[in-house]
Amino acid sequence: MIRNLLLEKWICRTGPAGAKESFILNIEEDPDLMRVVYLLQPYPADTAVRLLSPILTAETWPLSSSGPHLTYGHRSRALLCLIHLADAHLLETHTHIPRSKTSYYLRCFVFVSQLEALNVSYTIESFLSSPKEGMLKGLWKNHSHEPQAVRLVADLCLEYHVYDPQLWNGLLQKLLAFNMISSFSRTWRSMILAPFISASVPLSPDQLATLCRTFVLLLKCPLLLNMDLIGIANRFAQFTLPAFALGTLLLIPCDVKKEKQIQGFLSACNPLAILEQVDTLMSTGEMAGTPSQVRETVLAFLSQNGQNQNGPHQNGPKTKHFEDPKGARRAKSEAGWIS
Repeated sequence: MIRNLLLEKWICRTGPAGAKESFILNIEEDPDLMRVVYLLQPYPADTAVRLLSPILTAETWPLSSSGPHLTYGHRSRALLCLIHLADAHLLETHTHIPRSKTSYYLRCFVFVSQLEALNVSYTIESFLSSPKEGMLKGLWKNHSHEPQAVRLVADLCLEYHVYDPQLWNGLLQKLLAFNMISSFSRTWRSMILAPFISASVPLSPDQLATLCRTFVLLLKCPLLLNMDLIGIANRFAQFTLPAFALGTLLLIPCDVKKEKQIQGFLSACNPLAILEQVDTLMSTGEMAGTPSQVRETVLAFLSQNGQNQNGPHQNGPKTKHFEDPKGARRAKSEAGWIS
């Protein structure tokens, strides 16, 4: 049947181009898959699903007796077409993919197809059930010399919130070494923003430790000019981490913008809480001179506002952080951007 021959031709791409195009998540990037959707749209959705859903589990092409052996690259392409031809309820009925997890399963099919291209054998079932951190460390150990594996490890770390410092250090170095600048930049941004997505107030000890590591990573980020530092500062403040929020604002490269943001931030929060967090959360030794810079900025702000007897921080100099008046005056002098 001509229809089935065309489906085989368009879904079962072969060669390097076909392998590369099996990794897509946006159907508009692949004209052949758009042709599949266009060909099957006149049929009832149930008919289209009955045609394509067997591809997800069959070993060989199910629409002919002499079709090719199926890979996860082919299966991911078929699933992408199915998502555009049927609603989630119909897909769940025929494929047993939970309707709330359709997009996740598509990403998993693509991940397995990428592993397959590296000759790493997984089925969709074994991939879903595998401990991801152990899998990633094994993949990194054996394939870190391959650019496609480096990109895959980066994507999997972000997908499954794996933030092993040693793994990330090597990963970022390889992304830069392989000149994957767009992936390098995207990975840095995602690595810094991802922990905020899964965190909630009040922070658990693990979430607090993760956000502390996130701030350390931010200090090491070589792409600060491309980062939304004000947005990141707001996220730290949202999770009651004002010391990290102020530390982030101090990274703003434009002095005028930095001064305005810091003055507004300190006027709206409790500066003494920042000083307490400097002592409790910033004493790990991983943050270079940032803790002292944060402390000096707050002390200068309190000293300045303490001169105004009606100011909101007039009691600041009575705290333990002002036990050394000369230190407070020195802090005000060193934070010279405060008028």
